[in-house]
Amino acid sequence: MDSATGLSIAANAFSVVGLADVVVRSTVQLSTLVSKVRAAPETRSRLLSVSQSLITVVSEARAFADRYKTSDYVVEDRQSLPAELHVTLSQCRTEIQRLMRYLNENASKGSGNFLERWSKSLGFALNEQDVQRSCQILEAYKTALIAILVVNGR
Repeated sequence: MDSATGLSIAANAFSVVGLADVVVRSTVQLSTLVSKVRAAPETRSRLLSVSQSLITVVSEARAFADRYKTSDYVVEDRQSLPAELHVTLSQCRTEIQRLMRYLNENASKGSGNFLERWSKSLGFALNEQDVQRSCQILEAYKTALIAILVVNGR
């Protein structure tokens, strides 16, 4: 194998590792943000549960990519990480960022008059279906990541 192929495999793995790190950090930030938002207890609980399980799976994907880049078997056969891994992590990052923006817009700051606080709380309650949809999307990405890892022997 030429050095360019080896570098390409390593670059692919480093890219996935970096992306996984970003997803984990963003998900931790999301969990922190959830504690500041007024929401139904079920919604907060589900967001925290989805966040925690996503962190676990993304951390596993990161470890897989980290080991992948140094695997003799992979290097000898000129294999690269499955493209779906990078795509799914990117989609995950995008959804987490979208959800964080949404929650930031609806976070209870504890300031303003009663009408402003009530309006924010009502606005969040009226759009709680959007948060539930995000939870479903993140759970689907988590399932996809698990499937990728299983198919690739992890």
